[in-house]
Amino acid sequence: MSHDASHDHGAHHEVDHVEDNLATRGMGIVLGVLVVFVSVTIQRSMGWHPVVGGVLTGLIGMVFGAMGTSVRGPMTAAILGWAGGIAFFTSIAMFLGLRLF
Repeated sequence: MSHDASHDHGAHHEVDHVEDNLATRGMGIVLGVLVVFVSVTIQRSMGWHPVVGGVLTGLIGMVFGAMGTSVRGPMTAAILGWAGGIAFFTSIAMFLGLRLF
């Protein structure tokens, strides 16, 4: 039995583009920086080693980036993608000891 893909009745509807513009980039960058500050605040308030802040930031950035590939809204995908990228690459710098704080 074969499946005829030409008669898809909207049950499986995927977005094939991302609305990457100045507004979504700005919101994503702000969200990414907020993730960094929250991770460092958690690390410092718990008294953990500074590298833990970088690890937390990287994990949250990875989750945000993955969520950006799963959401249906093209603007949400762009915001989460930028936030995840900013947080992840900042975590690498933090992990290597190049903290900007």
